[in-house]
Amino acid sequence: MKKKIAIIGAGWFGCHIASEILKLKKFDIKIFEKNNQIFDGASSNNQNRLHLGFHYPRSKITRSQSKNSYKKFLKDYPFLCKKVKNNIYSIAKSKYTKLDFETFLQIMKAENLNFKIINEKRFDLKNISGSIKTDEMLIDIEKSKKYFYQKLKSHLSLNHEIKKIKKVNNKFLIDNNLYDYVFNCTYYQKFVQVPIEVYYEVTTSLIYKCSKYFPALTLMDGPFFTIYPLKKNYYNIYSVVHSRFGKSKKIFKCEKMLSKIRKNKRFLNKKKFLIEKQISNFYPNFKKNFKFDKYLTCIRTLNDTENAERSYKIYKNGNSFNVYSGKIDHIISAGKEIINFFKKIKV
Repeated sequence: MKKKIAIIGAGWFGCHIASEILKLKKFDIKIFEKNNQIFDGASSNNQNRLHLGFHYPRSKITRSQSKNSYKKFLKDYPFLCKKVKNNIYSIAKSKYTKLDFETFLQIMKAENLNFKIINEKRFDLKNISGSIKTDEMLIDIEKSKKYFYQKLKSHLSLNHEIKKIKKVNNKFLIDNNLYDYVFNCTYYQKFVQVPIEVYYEVTTSLIYKCSKYFPALTLMDGPFFTIYPLKKNYYNIYSVVHSRFGKSKKIFKCEKMLSKIRKNKRFLNKKKFLIEKQISNFYPNFKKNFKFDKYLTCIRTLNDTENAERSYKIYKNGNSFNVYSGKIDHIISAGKEIINFFKKIKV
């Protein structure tokens, strides 16, 4: 009889890990998702950038994981990736900037990353100390959802929130069924204690339609913003400062905050005003060329570090695994780490 695995959370990490384990043909897998479709939480409420490491000049471990996973992600999922015509990183000319342009260049050169120094004035930007063009790509979220749903639909249990996991000898009881292994792939990190200090944070990104061509722009490094392509003529905008509503070590507090924000658009509209004002300091034609479409709100999990670390980690406790997610392309390294463990298991 095949051993049984429960995976909680049908986002990027949960779906990729399930796909990799299924290749071994040694396990029965059930994926539990509290929403009515996969990728319905943080996996779709982000900018879906395929990272090479440029976004994290102050976190070597995040750069390393991104750089190592980038080519592997393209090899495994080339059909889910799109090229971005001009993918720009600019260093702000501001007293709040944490890293000057020359230091940024030195770090990226040391990583042997390919980039080209450009003149940002061609895109009507101002208050910039320097800019580079990179080869980072966009992950097509809608195509990704369709792909993983078709691949995993016989293993999915949607609209199914797991509220309790009970340990029975060396197995796990979930809804009256016993499982040999359990994976917590929820962004909330609800079920398993991890040896790091975890915070929950309510955030929003804003979707705009643009009337003319605009590049993918990430303003670095500090409390600034990113304007990133979502689909044709549409962009996802996130501000390091103004997209955040608050954080707590208690998930229920953030869930309550998120519900309040979604019911009362006054809070979101205030954030929108501040984000537009912030962007206009560097791109004066923003309100002329961009028209607001909608808000995307969610709760994310983070370890509050000074160097802006966003690396993945896997914490194993007996037969349970807690997957602390990093960037999307980190799924490749995380999946490989888990497969190396399960290859050794005899059934």
